Amino acid sequence: MIKKNICMMFIIFTLVGCHGKPPSPQTHETWIKEGYSSADVYHALLECGFNKSYNQTDGLTHNEIAEGELCMLKNGFRCRNPKDHITCDYARYKDLPACQEYIKQKEIKGDRLLK
Repeated sequence: MIKKNICMMFIIFTLVGCHGKPPSPQTHETWIKEGYSSADVYHALLECGFNKSYNQTDGLTHNEIAEGELCMLKNGFRCRNPKDHITCDYARYKDLPACQEYIKQKEIKGDRLLK
């Protein structure tokens, strides 16, 4: 009876684990530019300082991520989901060296940082 209960608990936990939250999209899937393929986006990310891993921000500092995101914007890319924001849009990153010019431009436009 105990073996049966343990076996049943194992099966339940395994099934519950399979229905968890889906993985986040890969970094190159979050950026788009008209006329650019997924491979083109991937190469642009590499040129902007992202790395070759599944999540191309692995091992990068917040400042390096911000630099890469700003590079992508400068090169005409945008976030695929309009609700997505880049690192510099958040108040907690306002002191990053990479964000200083971006934040000045937001202030001139009257845009607020996100919490």
